[in-house]
Amino acid sequence: MKVIHLILSDVYAGMEQYVNELIAEQEKECDVILICTKNISKKFKNKNVVSIKDYSRNSPIGLFRIYFLIKKQKANLIHTHGSKTASIVNILKKFLNIKHVASAHGIKKNDKPFLKADRLICVSINVQKSINRNSIVINNWYSPILPEKINKTPEYVIAVGRLEKVKGFDLLIKSWVKVQARLMIIGSGNEFKNIDLTHLICELMYQKLELNQSSKNLIAYVTDRPGHDFRYAMNSDKIKKHLNWKSETPFKEALNKTIDYYLNQNQSKKAAYL
Repeated sequence: MKVIHLILSDVYAGMEQYVNELIAEQEKECDVILICTKNISKKFKNKNVVSIKDYSRNSPIGLFRIYFLIKKQKANLIHTHGSKTASIVNILKKFLNIKHVASAHGIKKNDKPFLKADRLICVSINVQKSINRNSIVINNWYSPILPEKINKTPEYVIAVGRLEKVKGFDLLIKSWVKVQARLMIIGSGNEFKNIDLTHLICELMYQKLELNQSSKNLIAYVTDRPGHDFRYAMNSDKIKKHLNWKSETPFKEALNKTIDYYLNQNQSKKAAYL
């Protein structure tokens, strides 16, 4: 089977990581092509990546460009991610003999782009409820097992997430000025240089997969993109002081468990439409 993934994002974030992992697994059994914007194309390690400009869904030039790219590939199926790409393929499908699978990665007020897809995948039950059509749910998030009894502290509101512009923590902090409850943004208290963390992951993979040599020699250095943030760091002193919080799992142990989780997932994960 030949599959095309279409994603037109400006930023490489959660949805893009999901697509990256999905394609890596599908490539074991299928011929997979990714069509994506130039801004994020270098983030994908897939075999066949075609980069294009970030056209709007109403751009005639963009529609023609994407149409000819899809037609040239002669694929059996196209998988779109987000409402923009779903809308584009809905228009082009009138002129193409190809099946369309759409993934909805967030709750939608406007569900029209997803109604015409041959099959719809939703990343959560809440997303599924927001779209009025038949669909299947494949969760793309991690749900930890929490203790039955948790000491609640109502005067605090806790936010967890990586400090990237796309996550909107700056907007959260600005909007919190007149809110009485105290806002806690949780960090692990660990800070690593990117290269040190990369070396650590390479060493763990070397041990777990019993490789002939370390994959450190595969590390490639690239020029920083314009406006790139050179440091993301979260100080956890405040939450330790006020809530007596501490991380139960040391960073390296948690990293070990995370790698094991993904290695186990890749052994069994199959695409829903194959």
